[in-house]
Amino acid sequence: MMDNPMPDQPLPPDRAPEPAPLPPVEPPSALFILQLFVVPGVLVAVIVAVIVLFFGWVGGGPQTPEQFLQGLRSPSGMKRGKTAQDLAQVLPRSAELRGNVPFALDLADLLADETRKPPTVADPTSPEPYLLEYYLPSAAASFQAPVALPLLGQMVLGSRDRAGSDEAHRQRLRNAVFALALMGSRVQEFDALPTDHQERILNDLEEATRAADPQRAERAKQALEHLRSRLRHREGTTEAPLPAVLVSALEAAALAPDEITRKFAIVACANWEGVETERLLVQLTRSQDDIPDTGFETADRPFRPEDRVRGMREIRHNAALALARRGSERTPWDLVRETLDEQQLARDLYADNPGMAVSWVLKALKDLDHCKRHRPSAFEAQTDVVADVKRLALESPTVAIRVEAQKLLDGTPEAVEVRSRTSRELLLILGVGLAVLLLLGLAVFARWRRAAA
Repeated sequence: MMDNPMPDQPLPPDRAPEPAPLPPVEPPSALFILQLFVVPGVLVAVIVAVIVLFFGWVGGGPQTPEQFLQGLRSPSGMKRGKTAQDLAQVLPRSAELRGNVPFALDLADLLADETRKPPTVADPTSPEPYLLEYYLPSAAASFQAPVALPLLGQMVLGSRDRAGSDEAHRQRLRNAVFALALMGSRVQEFDALPTDHQERILNDLEEATRAADPQRAERAKQALEHLRSRLRHREGTTEAPLPAVLVSALEAAALAPDEITRKFAIVACANWEGVETERLLVQLTRSQDDIPDTGFETADRPFRPEDRVRGMREIRHNAALALARRGSERTPWDLVRETLDEQQLARDLYADNPGMAVSWVLKALKDLDHCKRHRPSAFEAQTDVVADVKRLALESPTVAIRVEAQKLLDGTPEAVEVRSRTSRELLLILGVGLAVLLLLGLAVFARWRRAAA
């Protein structure tokens, strides 16, 4: 018993078992490498290529002016409306398309043809729920050359008298005023373009003034004159005069018989700076009691008197903030201060939706920030407004409001939000590709473990 070593003691070297011999090492064959890497890689490439080709054909939609025009001229009403909807979504993301003057003129021609038809109310239950006239005005207004301006102005003037009693004309009026607001922002975009880009657009417009179609040539001529006028006045202290048809359309929109159209008119006046639009904004800050309003009567929400009171107040607040944004001497600062009173807004106007009060205060702070950056003297002269902003920075129960108010006081530039616009097709391709790569990795790992066993 004493001769046997303890179980936890190592065996003497002369009595230890010899280790098992290792398997012979052989270099991998060409067939093994082919099975392990090449074949799975080819399968992944084929799957990704099929997905790209399939979704690029089925879900990608038109991307070039020729493809869009082909869809807009399709005999299928649903395809025409769907193409116009796609175009209204693609144009904001494509600077190249927005600067394409021939394409802008082609869309203006289509809009002219469409407006000759009587307006129609969209019906989601109809076989063709996408109406061309609902999306085409915004698409035609999304170019840096405002060739569709006369058409949009005529749409407003042609529908204003019947908008109070006819829903189809009311919708056409709203769409046209919204398009005018969008066009104003695109023309401002033209002002910020490099000189060579501006010259290219002007040259294309000048060439289009010699078109065989007199209406197309006239639209190009009017757009060319306005853009050249903006360039002449940019270096001076005066603003470029606004086209007469635009002023007439905005005047009609400011007196429209429904609240939404008047709110769109405020946005349009804010984007088209001038003496005429400032006059209209001042007009909209005053009482709206003398304007008949059709309200928001719908099947599931009857119009209530408090809705009208709130809507009229919102119109006055919006117009006041638009004037404050441009630092106008005619700004009613008492209305601006109302938009900075978070508690009063939540109590008097938005008791059923306090989040709207927060949204109004944030909008007011952003508009005041624009005023401070471009016309600092106009902002600093309003000591009561500055005091209200300081109070928000210290006492607001909403964190976002405190942060924005502090930014306004400190002069911190607003961070530029970069939105990544990734299509659903690309996300699907990436997801499938990652899944295939994961499966490939698992297969390689399993084969390696089996070969090493």
